Amino acid sequence: MPVGKPTTKLEIRALLLAFAGVAVVVLIGFITLRVASKGSVEVRLGDDSFNAGKVSRIAQEIIDRGPVLYSDVSSGDRDIYLNHLSDDLESGWLAFDARPADAARSCTLLWVAERTRFELFRVTRALAAGETPSERCDERTFPTNGAGLVTYPVDIRNGRIFVDLNGEDRRNTQEPATTSSVVESGKPKNS
Repeated sequence: MPVGKPTTKLEIRALLLAFAGVAVVVLIGFITLRVASKGSVEVRLGDDSFNAGKVSRIAQEIIDRGPVLYSDVSSGDRDIYLNHLSDDLESGWLAFDARPADAARSCTLLWVAERTRFELFRVTRALAAGETPSERCDERTFPTNGAGLVTYPVDIRNGRIFVDLNGEDRRNTQEPATTSSVVESGKPKNS
């Protein structure tokens, strides 16, 4: 009768470790198959909405200076305007691109209060210095509600304005369904 070599603790540990390794590989494979069978995986970084600030402060700024321009500091490609066309602080908020989709990056819309419209100007050092540039990109103009530009959903929560910049499927280029008695940005007819 052959005499077997007694099993050592080291051999038992090695055998258990091998079984555990196989179990981990099988588990990872199972999880990978489950995730892959669910369709595409969507990676989402950052917030869905841009917090534009306090409703009362932004509304007052629009009354005093006109629509507020927010520069896109992330990619530099999506500057937006925020405008308020209602006497009610909770409604009448609009957000839209600061230039038409076919305009060069060197062009941006500027609010021209005396004509109550947006006009497309070439961005120059004069603009950076706070002066109105004189070189127009073209003769197109846009109304206070941004009709004809890409728009973004606006939501008021807890006294703050949130603009949904990532809602690609909710974007539209149709005229916003906002009616108002406002003639000038942020200023009612009676003012």
